[in-house]
Amino acid sequence: MYQNILVPLDGSQVASSVLPYVANLAKRLGARVTLLTVFTLRQREARGLETEVRAEAQAMGRREAQRLAEAGTLADTLVVSGRPAEQIVNQAEARNFDLIAIGTRGQSGIRRRLVGSVTDEVVRSSRVPVLVLSPRAVERSAQTGYGLSSITVPLDGSELAEYVLPYAEELAQRLSLEINLLRVVQVASLAYFAGDGVPMNTLPLEEELEAEATAYLSKVADNLRARGLTTTPVALKGSPALSIVDHLKNLADNLVAICTHGRSGLGRLLIGSVADSIIRSSGAPVLAINPQAAPTR
Repeated sequence: MYQNILVPLDGSQVASSVLPYVANLAKRLGARVTLLTVFTLRQREARGLETEVRAEAQAMGRREAQRLAEAGTLADTLVVSGRPAEQIVNQAEARNFDLIAIGTRGQSGIRRRLVGSVTDEVVRSSRVPVLVLSPRAVERSAQTGYGLSSITVPLDGSELAEYVLPYAEELAQRLSLEINLLRVVQVASLAYFAGDGVPMNTLPLEEELEAEATAYLSKVADNLRARGLTTTPVALKGSPALSIVDHLKNLADNLVAICTHGRSGLGRLLIGSVADSIIRSSGAPVLAINPQAAPTR
């Protein structure tokens, strides 16, 4: 894992801003970096312009590769035409890349829906792990003294969520990272019987679920410790998205590893939309794993 890293570029500051982080990661992993530029021509413009546009894309790739070389990281360049998200995913799989590293604007709401997001599509459809860096993640990693020291793995108790563990473990082993395991217990503080609206004390249920979450995390942590990894389990209470994002904001030099799809109900919430919230709001780099790509454990 993590020997060949693909970095899509589109000429924007958002895309190129991830390069210092990727360069540092590649050095620590001993990985090869390839800079991919995908250009798209409208049908009426295609005739006679492809050579010119391709040359401009190649020149941009070489400039970025030169900057990386000056910083001590060698990089290849690759230029293709087509739909950006589709080509990123296809090239990553066809050329046996182990990781896609890509920036995101971190937009939400109406603007995000109208503009669309290449990064969103890549994360949803790629069977190759995707390292997503928001502007806040890039900014935090550029601070003096930054050095990746831990990796956080949110779990929900399902086997599907645990598919991310081999990816996290590999990074932790190779980069000497501590693994933080998280599980969120979500119970309303006050509930009512459906029939007559009588208040119900949910504290015993909360305590039971919290004990179950703690026992589950301790078991996973013990398995990782048996393989020589430093591991800290943490059970949180509250909304999965908010609780995890708030927890991550207090962690420095951290990366998050999470699956992008999951089961129905609460499990789906935790490893589906929660992954999106973490990418946009936590300020941490996020390693997003599609369960279809996860190795057999």
